[in-house]
Parts: sequence; C-alpha cells; structure tokens
Amino acid sequence: MTRPRGSWTSFVEELATRRDMIERLMADHLPNDDGLCVECTTPGRGTPQTAWPCSLWTLADAARQVRVKRKTRAC
Repeated sequence: MTRPRGSWTSFVEELATRRDMIERLMADHLPNDDGLCVECTTPGRGTPQTAWPCSLWTLADAARQVRVKRKTRAC
C-alpha cells in the first residue's frame, strides 16, 4: 500500500506510535467473500458497500509501514 500524503501524514505518524490500534484496525477491517470491508459494511458503522481495503485499513497499514521503517532505522 502507498503511504497517504497531505493532511493524513500527521495522523499516520501519530497512529504509528500505537501498535495496539494498528493491529486492531487491521484485524477488524477485513474483506468478506465479496471483497467488501466487514466493518465498513455493517449498518450504522460506515458506508455500505465499501470496497476493501477500506480507508481505515489503508491508514493502519501506512502506520504499520512507518513503524517498520522506524524500527529498521533504529537498528
């Protein structure tokens, strides 16, 4: 996945400090058999028919990549 740019960069940088939140978002926002996000398609929780990867999974993945880069630089 590509890293979001612009206003989302600050959010991704902050989210990268929370491994627990990254893992939770990525575990919860998975595709169903039709390729739709199971969380974002649940009535009352998001936009129905949201294709996976959804925005939240994509942001969490970007934050995970930031964590990996930080860890690599620290070694």
